[in-house]
Amino acid sequence: MKRLFMALEQRTLKFKLRLIAGVLLTIALSFALESLHSNYSMTDKIDLFYEFGIVGVDTVKDITIRCIQIENRLFEAISAFDSEQRARALTQLTQGRDGLKQSIKELRSRPTMNENKKDQADFEALIAGFMSKVDQAILLIDNNLSEQAKAMVTADDFQNIVAVANAKQAAIVKREADKVKELAKKAEHGVRASFWMTIFFIGVSLLPAVLIVRIVGNSIQHPLSRIHGAIGEFVSGNVECAVPHTGYQNELGALARTIETLESEARQIEDQRWIKTKTAEMARYLQQATSFIDLSQRFMSHVAPLVRMAHGVFFIYEEDKKRLRQLGGYANAVRNFPNQYLAIGQGMVGQCALERAPITITDPPEDYISIPCCQGASMPRCITLLPVLHNNNLLAVLELATLDMFSPREQALLDEMLPTLAVSIEIFDRTIKTIRLLDETQRQAENMERQAAQLEEQQVEMEAQQREIKATEAWYRGIIELAPDGLLVADEDGKIIMANPQLETIFGYAVDELQGKPIETLLPHALRSHHIGHRNSLLTNTSVASRGMNGLEVSGLRKDGSEFPAEVG
Repeated sequence: MKRLFMALEQRTLKFKLRLIAGVLLTIALSFALESLHSNYSMTDKIDLFYEFGIVGVDTVKDITIRCIQIENRLFEAISAFDSEQRARALTQLTQGRDGLKQSIKELRSRPTMNENKKDQADFEALIAGFMSKVDQAILLIDNNLSEQAKAMVTADDFQNIVAVANAKQAAIVKREADKVKELAKKAEHGVRASFWMTIFFIGVSLLPAVLIVRIVGNSIQHPLSRIHGAIGEFVSGNVECAVPHTGYQNELGALARTIETLESEARQIEDQRWIKTKTAEMARYLQQATSFIDLSQRFMSHVAPLVRMAHGVFFIYEEDKKRLRQLGGYANAVRNFPNQYLAIGQGMVGQCALERAPITITDPPEDYISIPCCQGASMPRCITLLPVLHNNNLLAVLELATLDMFSPREQALLDEMLPTLAVSIEIFDRTIKTIRLLDETQRQAENMERQAAQLEEQQVEMEAQQREIKATEAWYRGIIELAPDGLLVADEDGKIIMANPQLETIFGYAVDELQGKPIETLLPHALRSHHIGHRNSLLTNTSVASRGMNGLEVSGLRKDGSEFPAEVG
């Protein structure tokens, strides 16, 4: 039965409506046939009632009455005082005799009860004898033998014929009346039986009709309730809930597949939002690093819970020595201290650095990496080696291991974080070099005071250092131009000094078209006055300046006047 309900749920709404219509039509046709049968039976009983009751009794009585009328006209003709009265009486007698013949003909043509057949035959014979006597009397009257005619009519044999005919007529009428009563009772019983049969048939017919309507209704309501529950989960924010009945090839399946598509789109948007948010958090977190070791530890600690990482090692690439140096790790029992070195191409980590392409190892051997825990050690399910590249230059290699496979969402997060990590490493490396360069410049300035004789030589060195500072500045400008996000630099008056191509593309401006324009040009008109006060407070209020505008969500205004949501950092 459950399979039948499941099969019915997968049917189209058109099929279900046809099923209900077919059942109701079948019930209606059955009811109509039963009514026709009852009407046909009643019609037969009414016909018999009419034939035996009305027509039969009336015909027999009509014959008797006509015999009496003929007898009266005969006596009138015999007793007439003149020829005119006799002729009138004979004419009426002739008419009565013709009517009697017609009634006898009708009596013969109608159906006759078996009990009345003999009496009817005797009755017709008596009537025939009566008419023979009447014809003889008329013949005597025509010959002016009225006395003889009167004697024949008043004779006992003539009267006996009439008396016997009346008796036969009474017997026939009584049987016909009894038959009529019997037919009436049968008709009454048939009407009652038809009434109760109709009531029974209606009750029996309503039961399957209500049952099929309820079954079809449940086949629509139950899947809709399940889909409605999935919609409720989706509206409440659970974009991972499964949408039922997507495999149904009907209207419910189409609705479920549409909801599943919307849920998939919402899941992708939520994943992208989550990835962007976590990447931005990591970028701010890495900005607080004080050394490369601290930067590696911060990255590993931030990424580990996001991708369910159980083991990790961070190798920095020393370009001048063409080797990889371990900076730090996460839950790394074997290599848990820095300053371990690997040559390019040495081991899987060195091979990843050589190929500058990700390497994924699934189900590694037991002696490769062991992940310790309080109850023992577990083998990783997946090991991923990721090169950290910037402008195709190798900066670092990450070794990440997990007890399960990385999900597409986690893999997308790693792919998004690697460029940000590369920029952070570059900036930190340039910052360290700049600090060292400034320290060296300061020491050289002090030496210039003590070594006046070497002024010219130091001047040459200073010029070289200035060129390096300019190169660093040019590098910073290159970093801004190559950054994946839109960046700009504005002066204290809010005028844009420099904007990278990504920002110009986002806002729809040509190259260098934004230089010299107020930064409020990129905001909708309703936000510009508010932003001017906020910008001024950044320059005058130290607490506001320390927070900056990180995480501030505003709307951007493109050159063509269209707006879009943006996050300022």
